[in-house]
Amino acid sequence: MVRFWSPGAGRGLVWESGMALLEPAVTDEQAERVWRVAREENRLGSFLQALMEATGSGLLELPAFAVVIDADDVQHFAVRGPLTIRIEADGPVSVSGEAVTTWEEKQVRGATFVELSAPGAAPRTLPIVAGVVDAARLAWGEPADVAEAAGEAELAAPPEPVAQPEPVAPPEPVAPPEPEPQAPPEPEPARPARALPEPTGSTTLPPENTAASSYDHLWNDESVIDDGEVAVAADHARELKYGETVAEEDEEVAVGSGGGGLVLASFCSRGHPNPPQRATCYACDAPVAGPPRQVPRPQLGWLDIGGEKVPLTGPVVAGRNPNSRALPGDAAPRLVALPHHHISSNHLAFVLEGWSVLVRDLGSRNGSFLRRHGEPPVRLPERDFPLIAGDIIDLGHSVFINLERIP
Repeated sequence: MVRFWSPGAGRGLVWESGMALLEPAVTDEQAERVWRVAREENRLGSFLQALMEATGSGLLELPAFAVVIDADDVQHFAVRGPLTIRIEADGPVSVSGEAVTTWEEKQVRGATFVELSAPGAAPRTLPIVAGVVDAARLAWGEPADVAEAAGEAELAAPPEPVAQPEPVAPPEPVAPPEPEPQAPPEPEPARPARALPEPTGSTTLPPENTAASSYDHLWNDESVIDDGEVAVAADHARELKYGETVAEEDEEVAVGSGGGGLVLASFCSRGHPNPPQRATCYACDAPVAGPPRQVPRPQLGWLDIGGEKVPLTGPVVAGRNPNSRALPGDAAPRLVALPHHHISSNHLAFVLEGWSVLVRDLGSRNGSFLRRHGEPPVRLPERDFPLIAGDIIDLGHSVFINLERIP
């Protein structure tokens, strides 16, 4: 399907099975990194992880974006910030991320027109196959109002013939007056002959300029990283998003017990809710199918603290002497006491956003460290940081918090 873009200050990313519009603060280098991952990994989770890694931002600090990914005639949309997605399938749909903490998601089957736009996008449009451009609008297909207008024009009756005016007889020709005789002009003096200079040097035309266009790197083979680098980047993005989920047979997923609003969920054959982008259930590995629908957020796994399991159904504050005022928000957090002298009173917090579990160090004296399989430990920042199943929070002196069965 033909894609179009309108020039602007944002970053437009177009690949074979999707396109994305990013806010102007995203640099060209960051946009290209996201584009490379998106064209290899056709999943929303991979796009979001690539955007987070490229911009060095947390899940709640992502730049504004609008993205559509087409997979098996199902279009997956997500938008964050002051951008808008316009969709036409069975009827017109508009999705905005203006008042959303993380992002708004939607899935549509058989869309005939898609538009990603920033406020005040210029009406001028240009075709594009693939690449990264400075844009304020991306679109594919043709909007219904344009198609209907074209159809109506074709079916319209031909215009009534216009009556031609009656011919008017031309006036009688008038003979021009005879010219008065004039004296012949005096001849100009003859100019002396001058020899032409002999040609010097070669008369061969210079070759045409064959310098490559400054945009050629977006399409030619030189800009494509080798397969090994692509595979490593794709595997890394997939591991960070989904992780290793190992569940015991006697544990069931608590549906609708998470509180804190609704999420868009798809279901496996056993009825477990899942993030719409998953192909298999994170709880039982059964295939996930069917159209997604809004449901109360389910429990998003457990915190295992010294053998005690704390269900992730809402915010949690852990520390030597935690209190609910340590975490702003309307929902009262669950307080978990860690009676160790090196632990700060309010050491760290876990919060839920959509399907994501985030951890935040609360300015603890000795810090909190994330241990993720296959990677060196990193100190957690004092901002929200996304977690995956199997992550371990190391608080020092053999105090660990294990994350289990996160979607």
